[in-house]
Amino acid sequence: MSRNTPVPFSQKFPDTDPLALHLLERLLAFDPKDWPSAEEALRDQYFQGLANVDRESSTQFEFERRKLAKDDVRELIYRESIILRCFRSTFVVEIRLTPCIRGH
Repeated sequence: MSRNTPVPFSQKFPDTDPLALHLLERLLAFDPKDWPSAEEALRDQYFQGLANVDRESSTQFEFERRKLAKDDVRELIYRESIILRCFRSTFVVEIRLTPCIRGH
């Protein structure tokens, strides 16, 4: 897989709060090792003054402790996309059938 030079979010979204863009860049990093924990994200400057992180309880889930190889991440993304595709097709069918079920 070739790497493209990333376009800074500030160029793509010039009228957006720079603090929000900085947080989004961290949250959307491709490598999971670069992702902030929930606690780290809540401590970000963007949320300053909105919450008292010191009073919030914090725990680490089992899946957060796992170290994943690139192939593992790819497999998880693939599986998640299959689940999403199935969910979306089911959801569309339910929406289309709902009026018929209700007698409309």
